[in-house]
Amino acid sequence: MTLPKKKRAQQAIKDSEERYRNLTENIDDFLYTFEKIGSTLRPIFYTASVEKITGFTQTDLLSDSKLILKIIHPDEFPGY
Repeated sequence: MTLPKKKRAQQAIKDSEERYRNLTENIDDFLYTFEKIGSTLRPIFYTASVEKITGFTQTDLLSDSKLILKIIHPDEFPGY
């Protein structure tokens, strides 16, 4: 018996999220995602390795959107 289409889609999403989570939790690179709201950038994600690389935790950086500007060269944020 096959799963209904909706259940298969939900399982595919769950599997994809798990693979993405495993990838981001196990890499040594510093990856991050921002959301642009008008002219403002809001951090929404940092990999766990951010603390090893910057000394700041994910929570530190997510709770203070300007903190990232202290560790990234200003040329990376033109006009910000």
